[in-house]
This record gives sequence, C-alpha cells and structure tokens, in this order.
Amino acid sequence: MVLLLSPGFAQSRGNGGNGGDGGQVSIAPETEISWAPVVGNTYQAQWSPASGNAVWSNLGSSAPGSSGSVQTAHDGSKESIYRVMETVPASGAVLVPANALADANPGFESGSTSWTMAPIHTISTSNPRSGTSSLRSFIPGASTEGILSKTVPSVVPSKSYALSFHARQVSSGPSYVQEYRIIWVTSGGTVEGGLISFTGGNGAWTKVSTAPVTAPANAVSARIIWRFVTGAVTGAFGEVFIDDVEFAYQTTVPAIPAQTRQISSTTRNVMGLEWPSLAGVSYTVEENSSLSPTGWSAASGTLVGTGGNLSHRVSADEKQKFF
Repeated sequence: MVLLLSPGFAQSRGNGGNGGDGGQVSIAPETEISWAPVVGNTYQAQWSPASGNAVWSNLGSSAPGSSGSVQTAHDGSKESIYRVMETVPASGAVLVPANALADANPGFESGSTSWTMAPIHTISTSNPRSGTSSLRSFIPGASTEGILSKTVPSVVPSKSYALSFHARQVSSGPSYVQEYRIIWVTSGGTVEGGLISFTGGNGAWTKVSTAPVTAPANAVSARIIWRFVTGAVTGAFGEVFIDDVEFAYQTTVPAIPAQTRQISSTTRNVMGLEWPSLAGVSYTVEENSSLSPTGWSAASGTLVGTGGNLSHRVSADEKQKFF
C-alpha cells in the first residue's frame, strides 16, 4: 500500500498483498494534542471554535494518567483552540511521621551544632550513612565514659514518640558498653526512661529503633542521651558511628478536596491514516521521500490487526512523503 501526502492532496493505492484486505484507506488532516500526565490523576482534552466566545466541548472521554506522554486528536479541518484539564483526586486525612529534630542537625551536617559531645566524640566525613557527615565515638583504651546528648526543644504532651538512629559498629572490646535513654523535661521536673543497650551492624549501617513512648501530659521538652563507657580492664576499647537521628511523632495531614485545573499542552498538525485490518495480522507504516524500492523506514511500531480499523498519525509538516 502506498500513500502520497502533499499540501491539499492525498492518494492511496492498495498493493493487493502483504496480508492487506484490499479495503479503503482514509486520510484526513487532524490536530494532535499532547501533554505529560501524572499517574493517579485524570485528564480531559477539550476544544473550542477559534472565533467568538470560548465554549468548550470534550474531546472524547477522560483519560487516566499514565507513565508516558498522552495524545488525542481532533478534526484538523476546523480552526479551533485546545486545552487539557487535569483532575487531582481528593485525599483523606492521613497520619504521617514528623521528626521533631528535623531542624536540629539530626545528621551532623552542621558539625556539632546543637549537640553536647564528650572528648571521645568527633564529627567524621568518612562513610556517612547519608549526607556528608556522621558522629564518631571512639574509646581507644583505659577506663573512659563519654556522654552524647541532644535536646528536643519542644514536644507535644501526650503524643507518642519513637526514637531511631543509624549506627555503624567498628569495634567493641572487653567491658565496652553503649546505651541510650530518653529523659522527659516536664513542668514539674524530669522523667527518666531506662538505659537501653544497642549495637550497630558489623561495619555496616544498621537502624536502631525504640518502641513508641508517650510524652507526659505536662512535658515541655526532652533530652536524648547516649552513653559510651569502658571499665578499667586490659583491652577496653570501642568505636561506633551514629547518623540520622529521628524523634518522630504521628501528625495529621488534613484532607484535600479534588482539584481541577488547566495544564500545559502542545499541538501539532498531523495526517490521520486509517485502514481496515485482519485480526492477528501485523501492520507497520513505512515512509519514504520517493517511490524508490529502497530507502523505506518505519514510521510506526508494529500494529496488530483487530478485525476493525487501525489508525496511525504522521506529521503533516512534510511537503511530500510516501507511506
């Protein structure tokens, strides 16, 4: 089958072979509308006459968002304007974790800022869990104790908080202990949680987490304490890295109603090719600048016949082309 397209002229000729059924091929000018969708949203292309007040009509049915570009077409013989409307579905209220330390240097990216550190603690840029820095706690030997602490400037009374951090264990000698605890600061004093021992991964980052604990009804802030200690024994040493500390509570993100808005779209002039097909037969549209038996290239992917009509759109910007 050969199709010749030139300004104001279209001709088709069936070749009677290659699995064709000898049916009529229709060629018509169209306007193709394209836009970039978002999965989960819904889209409706619309058109309006170019002259007079804009009265918008839908182009076909609405289309769900997909992972690639979306196109639809309209009769190109009409002088029209186009737009694409995007509908973002409503969402209900949801609970999401909020890190009370998000603005308090939880990953040591600002060095020791807002941290209280012992002499055994330094900021390291070697192999952080994320970002560019982490904390190194290193006891090279002898009886030593070092405290690392972080103040949580404000807490929500009666909210449940979960502490987590990442640790990378390098070494752990005889009598070496590393542990942490949460201390609530209330309007009447302090409420101290028990010390909890922990270990990091063997040279790899491992997440350490606590079960959620509820802030006292009169809590105003909190302190998180890490304790590193060795006894007076031979070979007492230990080294561990700490990063990405989180002290999170559940907060509610309010419901959002559905929203419909116009989005950016593009148009181009195309020629719509349509032909009857045989079920199960494969078709490919090919193009060439002449009727030479060589030089043909694919203008479409493989199109499998359905027993009904197949269609494909090609650019109408060429002065003359054979298909």
